[in-house]
Amino acid sequence: MITHPNTTMQRFTDIPGEIRNEIYHIFFEKILERSTPIPRTNNLPINQRDIQYAAANTLEPITALFLTCKQISTEARALFHGLFFARRHYLLHSRESIYSFSQVSGNWAQNIHQVHLTATGVTQGRRILNPVKVAVVKAARAYQSDPALCLQARHLELENTARPWQSTTIRRSFTADLTLNGIPTTLRVYECANDRFDVLLVGPLGKLDWTMIPLTRYTEDAAWDQLLARRSRLLIHNTSEAPLRQMPTTSDDELPEPYVETRNAGSALVTEVAEEIVQALGLELPRLGSTWSSSFR
Repeated sequence: MITHPNTTMQRFTDIPGEIRNEIYHIFFEKILERSTPIPRTNNLPINQRDIQYAAANTLEPITALFLTCKQISTEARALFHGLFFARRHYLLHSRESIYSFSQVSGNWAQNIHQVHLTATGVTQGRRILNPVKVAVVKAARAYQSDPALCLQARHLELENTARPWQSTTIRRSFTADLTLNGIPTTLRVYECANDRFDVLLVGPLGKLDWTMIPLTRYTEDAAWDQLLARRSRLLIHNTSEAPLRQMPTTSDDELPEPYVETRNAGSALVTEVAEEIVQALGLELPRLGSTWSSSFR
């Protein structure tokens, strides 16, 4: 007669707590290894020399661990927040990462240190500018109602240029050297060759109010949904028409002109951002043609 040795399958939650903590520790260390270089800026957090930097998408496997089960979530969250999260600042490189951070608790937002977004085309340029611009403008206006939040300008400059930047060339730029509660903060908006836009914001970004960001995303999605809904209504109410004749027929003279961006739309977009921020700060700048520069004490 063949006998099988007694074997027992041990679940992860049955392992002693000290060993589970060590496994969590190794997991977090591997996920959060320094994979992103320190930002090229002097606006580093005060007295935080040992802070490391990580891209926001490194949190995806960590949040997946939190969703495993209630016990693992409780244990892993406590260890992660206590030993790992506070020692890193997160660099956001997409609108989606900003939206994701805006959905979590304020403690997470405190660890946003850099936002760097890139887009091609004026339409996409507006979309990457909106989340950052809304946060900065709201902070500039908040000082009147909340003196604890103080956003001040040190140097503002709008210029035409022709200098290299990450495999392209900057054609027009807006630079705002600010202080947020006394800590240096820098905003740079670039219009580049090949219709590319870059937005770079560095500083204590967790002090900014990001609560409007989900609404910004909603308005963008809503505009697309409205377009699809209008198309659906036309298809439903014009079932007898051929697919290519769903739109009401008009003479050539009555057809509306399609919307086309103006020739200098990219340059105008950078100027618009600069003027909105200057206005929110309550400042008046001399206009020297299409460029200007001003410093403040």
